[in-house]
Amino acid sequence: MVRVVLDTEEVDVLDRVRSELHSGDPSPGRQRELIEEAVAANDQLLARLDDTLAHIDAFRAERRSVAARLEDRLRALDGHPENPEKVRSR
Repeated sequence: MVRVVLDTEEVDVLDRVRSELHSGDPSPGRQRELIEEAVAANDQLLARLDDTLAHIDAFRAERRSVAARLEDRLRALDGHPENPEKVRSR
């Protein structure tokens, strides 16, 4: 997922801006334009990152819920009459 976030146009913009700012001596007006571009690209990248993290958090919560249900089923089986000698250790 990190690759999805980083393989974006915003990263290309940030790289280009950084390169142009360091490669020469842009005028103050051009520096302002470049920095404004960088701010916009960075804001978009942060928004994409926030969205990705929200998806990861939702996936983690879903996996925890599944794990709890599976553990419940195991406990139920451990107490089932067909498995009286079965004792699970965790």
